[in-house]
Amino acid sequence: MSADKQPTGFRRQIVVRLDTEQWPLLESAAAAHGSIQRAVVAALQALVQPPTVEPEKEPPEQKPTERTEPSTRPTGAEKADHQRKRGDEEITAREAATLLGIKPDSVRSYIRSGRLPGRYDGEPTWRGWLTTRGAVETYRSKRGY
Repeated sequence: MSADKQPTGFRRQIVVRLDTEQWPLLESAAAAHGSIQRAVVAALQALVQPPTVEPEKEPPEQKPTERTEPSTRPTGAEKADHQRKRGDEEITAREAATLLGIKPDSVRSYIRSGRLPGRYDGEPTWRGWLTTRGAVETYRSKRGY
C-alpha cells in the first residue's frame, strides 16, 4: 500500500523515555507546536528535510579611502551603546529568560538546539550561555510572548 493510501485510522503509539535535561526541550517544543505529537512530527520532518542554506555572498570591492582626520577608536561605553542600538548586545540566558518569561534552562536548551541563536562563553570569562537582545526580541515577536 502506498503512502498516499493509508487505511483510515492508521495510528502507531510510541514510548519515549526522557531525562531531566531533555524534558524542557519537549515542553518548549510542544508549546511552540501546540502539542507533543505535533512537536515530534515537526522534529522528524526537520530530520528528513535538508536545511536550506543560502550561499555566502562576497562583499563588494571597496576602494581605499584617504583619511584626512585622525581616526578615533570608540570607547567601551560607545561600543556597548552602538551594540544596544543594533540589537546585537550579548545577554545571558538568565536575562533572556526574564525577557521571555520562561526558565533559564529553557533558553539554554533553545540555544543548544539552534532554536535561538547563541553561543557558550567558557574560559576566561565564564559567562555561560549567551544570545543577543535582538535575537530574543525577534523570537519574542514570532512566538507572541
